[in-house]
Amino acid sequence: MRRCGWIALSCLLCVTAASCFQDIQAPECDSLSSCPVGLGYASCESGLCFVSGRCDHALPVSGDDCCPRIEGDRTADADCTLIDVPIGWDSVSVSAGDGAGIVWVAGAALDGGGTMRVMVRQVTSDGRLSAPLVVGAGKTTLPPVLTDSGFAYVAIRDGVVRMRARDLSIEQIIPSGAPIGGLAVARLGDVGNRIAWPTADGDVVVFDETSGMRHVLEGTGGVVADRTAFPPFVSQDGARVAFHWRLGALAIVALDGEAPGLLASGTPVPVGAAQPVLVGDRVVLVGSDHRLRGLAAESGAFRVAWTVEPGGTIAGPPILAGGDRVGLALQSGIVALVDGRDGSRLGTADFGLPLADRALLRLPSGRLVAIGADGRTIRTLVPVGGPEAMAFTGGLWFEVAADWVADLTQVGDRLYGWTSEGRLGAWWIPDGVVDRSR
Repeated sequence: MRRCGWIALSCLLCVTAASCFQDIQAPECDSLSSCPVGLGYASCESGLCFVSGRCDHALPVSGDDCCPRIEGDRTADADCTLIDVPIGWDSVSVSAGDGAGIVWVAGAALDGGGTMRVMVRQVTSDGRLSAPLVVGAGKTTLPPVLTDSGFAYVAIRDGVVRMRARDLSIEQIIPSGAPIGGLAVARLGDVGNRIAWPTADGDVVVFDETSGMRHVLEGTGGVVADRTAFPPFVSQDGARVAFHWRLGALAIVALDGEAPGLLASGTPVPVGAAQPVLVGDRVVLVGSDHRLRGLAAESGAFRVAWTVEPGGTIAGPPILAGGDRVGLALQSGIVALVDGRDGSRLGTADFGLPLADRALLRLPSGRLVAIGADGRTIRTLVPVGGPEAMAFTGGLWFEVAADWVADLTQVGDRLYGWTSEGRLGAWWIPDGVVDRSR
């Protein structure tokens, strides 16, 4: 009887102990790069992804499988380098990624017959490359764009190729003049997605993803000889898109009607210098004289509502800096902050080193990211007091082995860049967590 009691007690202890140890519900990983993108995972420990743990207070050193959330110099921490892969093309453009962290790259290279072809590849979050797929002829590449309906759009010499993102199959070719500047996606809720681009012929093309209709606004660019343009800029509500050609032509197109319509066009600056931004009913752009202007669209034309002298040579286009605020980086390292509605000065931020002529990047947290003039330094500034704050302090920074030759792209908790050695790199950042509650 006593023996049976001990057996029963042992069984009870075993059951109790088992109930105290639950399986850890965490994604499996081989390294930090294989953890899901945009969920805040900062380490790969014992084959599992963790947001916090032993890496919380780790030093920025290599070999510990940690990329700690620290500010300051992170150059020595090779664990924060998630991808470093050769692509092998003459030119490369990197798109934004999908929810799984897969990014698309487009490149141009000679085929066996000596013709330049545009090709695309997918890159997974841990650096695995799909086989290159030729989509058409073309000498230059623009970043592919993705829509939430599962399609990707890639520019070629004679239009835009529409592809199914799931299996890289070509759905159709949307004919147009040679796309220039870039492709833009306007997400209009129940209306669906509309993809728009300028052409070397001075036209604007809008493709309605729901109806499959293609609309062409001819002669919008004004000067047929102007074969260069800046990337289009879509308003935050998706209702309008701004197109700006290098020789100064500017056009605002409404996308929220049954068919796209031209709201205003003209040449407010003799020579354009960068992509414009839309702030409320204002178009904010900078010309070759490096003055920042706020334009109002009136009776189909533009009126200069305000002008600001930023105090130096610009380094990249203006950006939205939260709400109606606009930031403009200068090559000196200063960022001028102004109100996009009336041009009033709101303050400045200072990166503390000269900057390259590359686009300033603002993360959802309010962190500003820039490339140094040496082409190898990534420097960040952190807002003091939340994303909408106008005061900044020095954040994390690091150096890379080869020069950057393109603007940075953010995908979740990764910064992607293309280097002079023909390699695609991705680096982990501490504030790229995706808000999945929306």
